[in-house]
Amino acid sequence: MNPVVATALAALPAGSETPRTNSYEIPEAFDVNGDSIRFRVHIRTNTPNYTAGWLNPTVRQRWESDCESLLQEIGFEKLGGWFYPAGGSRNEYLHTHPDDISGVTTLANVRKLHAAIARGDFGFSNRWIDVYEVYEDLSATELSRRLAHYETAIRNQLLDALKTNRKYQFKAIRGEVLATTLPGLSLLSEKAIGGYRSGFDTAMETVRAFVDAVQEQLVNEGWLFIFQKDGEHLYRTANKTEQRAMKLKRAS
Repeated sequence: MNPVVATALAALPAGSETPRTNSYEIPEAFDVNGDSIRFRVHIRTNTPNYTAGWLNPTVRQRWESDCESLLQEIGFEKLGGWFYPAGGSRNEYLHTHPDDISGVTTLANVRKLHAAIARGDFGFSNRWIDVYEVYEDLSATELSRRLAHYETAIRNQLLDALKTNRKYQFKAIRGEVLATTLPGLSLLSEKAIGGYRSGFDTAMETVRAFVDAVQEQLVNEGWLFIFQKDGEHLYRTANKTEQRAMKLKRAS
């Protein structure tokens, strides 16, 4: 694991669970900027009145007011049903629920939220923190470097996803989505308003262009076959017979 990521994980409040994906297993050789790291977290809370009397409008309004006060304290503002850094990026966001405060934010904000809840000024308390993923905001240079590092891994992702022994079984694929599951390619800019990507940002365009080039190379080498249907390109791998005929061997 990259030492900068390890330090950030160690600084999470006590009771934080290990990330549930491999997104934090970023290779040591990568240049990680600690300030660019964001965590997708669920800060689990205990709201006593949630199961008893939640239909009471007064109880719910008190909870909503407490949440807004808490998040304003750490510099967030409410827009619609979400909270964002005041005047800041929409790639960082939090959402409130009686069982948790969840979203994508910085280590500093996770610590601030945990400490503020622990003071006991609000109508809920801390339980534990689930850490789901680690995201980074990468420079164009570092992103290109990481993609080059993972070229063989991306080749193998494509071949695994499109593997078939049937000549007429072609599949659609979004290789850029596969690539961003590799440690160190979990991009903060994948996340947009409400926590879901809307369109493709510059970083994702870079990933897609790289993956498309790898995919084209696999076609040229004979590893992949293309079939066009309704204007869409579908793919399949060469089957075992075809691989032997072309003497193809996978890189490891």
